[in-house]
Amino acid sequence: MNKDLSAHFVTNYDRPSYLAILDLAAKDQLSTLDKICLLQDVPLLTRAGIMSSTELLPLAKAFANESNEKVYGMAMMALNELRKFADGDEQLKSALKTVSRDIAQPTYSLLGWDEMAGESDDDRERRSTALSLMIYGESDTALAEAKRRYDLGLSSISVEIRPLVLSAAVRHFESPQMIGNLLDQYTATASSDLQVDIAIGLTSTRSIATISQLLNNLKKPKVIRPQDASRWFIYLIRNNDARATSWQWLKENWSWVESTYGGDKSYDEFVRYAASALLTRAELDDFRNFFTP
Repeated sequence: MNKDLSAHFVTNYDRPSYLAILDLAAKDQLSTLDKICLLQDVPLLTRAGIMSSTELLPLAKAFANESNEKVYGMAMMALNELRKFADGDEQLKSALKTVSRDIAQPTYSLLGWDEMAGESDDDRERRSTALSLMIYGESDTALAEAKRRYDLGLSSISVEIRPLVLSAAVRHFESPQMIGNLLDQYTATASSDLQVDIAIGLTSTRSIATISQLLNNLKKPKVIRPQDASRWFIYLIRNNDARATSWQWLKENWSWVESTYGGDKSYDEFVRYAASALLTRAELDDFRNFFTP
């Protein structure tokens, strides 16, 4: 109905019409704007409870071979929406990882890890998206290649995939030496881009000891500059393995956050991003109890 995004409304199609449109998408018989429209509408309808969130899976599968980066990225974002439902359910999480690998495999096989001569910007972006899904899906070959590239040294890693390589290395091959080396490189470098990538990598940890160490570093300006602390906190609380510890840290250190950032634009980021990362009803109740006067 909303042909080429010519109007401002969300369309909820009847079931036969929706399946027919999804089939056209899978056969690459929709225009780019019609694909974007579909990928905007369905997630909105699922969030509103009008469509089931299970519809996001066949939606993403329909675009597994998509060549347009914008469309491909939106389709994979729709797939990523399902991760919140897998929190605490290892069987569902395992199934979602398998599906993520399967959907990303065609693009991963086509584009690989390295930029090719004459490739488009779309290819570079799709490569990063596919690699992210393969690493989330714990593909043995993707994880082994990420570790191999990490071992070659940070300077040898392409900046487009560097945060993915660092995240995979820390999350799946962590050692105290690795954490120490990355923290040393973080404090030594003058590159803000490299610092961001290292922060993304380190905050992907699954180790409670490392999570606690990183949270403690938020109050150490010689390690993490005060203006960067909120970013580290955001990365940590978005990590499901660090969410509970990060939320507890925020409650215990709220007076420090108020005194340090009370007049700064970073102040509300601690609250807003904590609110967006907490998922369960118990966490919602705890959040309300803590912040409600």
